[in-house]
Amino acid sequence: GLERRLGAIQGQLNAKRVELLALRSQLDKARSRLAVLESAQAHAQTVLSQQLVSNYETAPPDIVTVVLESTGFQDLLDRLAFARKIQNQSVKVVRQVRAARRAVAAQAVRLGALEVRAQSLTAEVLSQRNALAKVRVGLVGQQLAAAQTRTAKAGQLTQAGKRVASLQAELTKQPPPLARIDRV
Repeated sequence: GLERRLGAIQGQLNAKRVELLALRSQLDKARSRLAVLESAQAHAQTVLSQQLVSNYETAPPDIVTVVLESTGFQDLLDRLAFARKIQNQSVKVVRQVRAARRAVAAQAVRLGALEVRAQSLTAEVLSQRNALAKVRVGLVGQQLAAAQTRTAKAGQLTQAGKRVASLQAELTKQPPPLARIDRV
């Protein structure tokens, strides 16, 4: 009865503890991943900031400036290619920053979900541990009651044994019965 229930609860508790340990490992990995993503985002934002400052201080060439300042057709093509390269680099950096922000947000959401699950699992483990303790207390109470009953029965048996011994001692002290005289 109680011992079987105790075993079942202990089994569930052990399984939840294993799950909780695995979840804590996932949390540690998620936190590490979030730190890496935040670092990548900070780096991308720094690069974007530097590029914006550079663009502000020395404006990138526009098409009109490129055409007017070109010394020949090949120079024009080279300047246009350079302008496209600068523009493509700017677009690439902006995309990297956006991607980094999305990755950080997604990882933060995953981490939040893992933390909620860890809290829930911790509450379940505590609840099962308390249920296990309650069953153990009940089992100990039953064992104590059985021991008290055995002790009481043993005491009664000892008293009965003493009474039998006392009666036997009285019988041995009694003189033997007189022979009966038959009257005719």
